[in-house]
Amino acid sequence: AVVSTQSTGADNNHRCVIGFFPSTKSDIFQAFKKVSGIFHEQCYFYAFINDVQQLPVIAVRDSALGDDIFTGKQDINNIYLWIRDNCRPLVPEMTFNNAEEYIEQKMPLLILYRNTSDLDSVNQFTKVVNSELKDLLPNSITAVHVDGAAFRNALRFANLTMEDLPLIQIDTFKTYYTFSNFTDILNSGKLRNFVRNSIENSKSGTVEAGKKSIFSKLKPSSNRYSFIEQSSGKDEL
Repeated sequence: AVVSTQSTGADNNHRCVIGFFPSTKSDIFQAFKKVSGIFHEQCYFYAFINDVQQLPVIAVRDSALGDDIFTGKQDINNIYLWIRDNCRPLVPEMTFNNAEEYIEQKMPLLILYRNTSDLDSVNQFTKVVNSELKDLLPNSITAVHVDGAAFRNALRFANLTMEDLPLIQIDTFKTYYTFSNFTDILNSGKLRNFVRNSIENSKSGTVEAGKKSIFSKLKPSSNRYSFIEQSSGKDEL
């Protein structure tokens, strides 16, 4: 993969890995270039060459979380491991193209439904997940954001419309629970308490505040994932 030297800019699905190097002939630049070829679909890679004493420097830029600088030993193995861990979006976008990897894990899904052009809510959600729920990822929950327009039937199952967005739900594949109000994520600890209580209630069979899982209805079809309705057979999104 060719390492770009254009101006950088992370988006909500890709982080930027930025390297500053004294020379393209340096070992660390060559290591950076090799690793970029492995993870080029997960991150954008940019390299800048400038012969100054402070170099080399490698950093990851995230649109919501800012910059994180690599401080490990500068060899290909350590660079590979660090970039591998940092090129996984904390809160990826779930679409019908990648739904299988999330659905088949059967891990409780913490879902932000957003309007198509609303990236501010994704940034806010990512920051709160990072500060309050990072210890639960990825072994206890999976946090994702989805375009409400693409998942309109999931909203319909929950008697919601695009006008209700942004909105957060957790779906345990047994029951789903709706977070009180999106802006409440700014109240410290409220989202974490919601997640913990929802999972505990689902495990214990306490369903008073929950409803039957939406995403347990999501099944593979020949072309993409679809929501299955018992009454009419199949309702693709």
